[in-house]
Amino acid sequence: HDDRKPLSRWLQSQINYARQEADKISSSPGAELGRNDRIRKAVVLAPPLVFLLVYLLRGGVLSGWRGLFYALQRLTFEVLLSLFLIDVKLQSLLQTSDSREPE
Repeated sequence: HDDRKPLSRWLQSQINYARQEADKISSSPGAELGRNDRIRKAVVLAPPLVFLLVYLLRGGVLSGWRGLFYALQRLTFEVLLSLFLIDVKLQSLLQTSDSREPE
């Protein structure tokens, strides 16, 4: 989908989508997640895998700059999602450690 919106607007939208997706993935039991979301939960794997899939396996490399741009957009979203998933995990760990401290 290419509606020619400014890159800054696209990026802000992706931040919002990634935050929502991270909340959904982190709050769902692993058995309820599809294959793609289970891969996304492995935050280190998903970004490079998506880039390689879109750019090399699905032919983005044959589309020149547009293919690279799209592959980088997909990579950017996956990195944002990974960051939000890590943030959810860190916040959970912080809350757990805070609740263990005596008052």
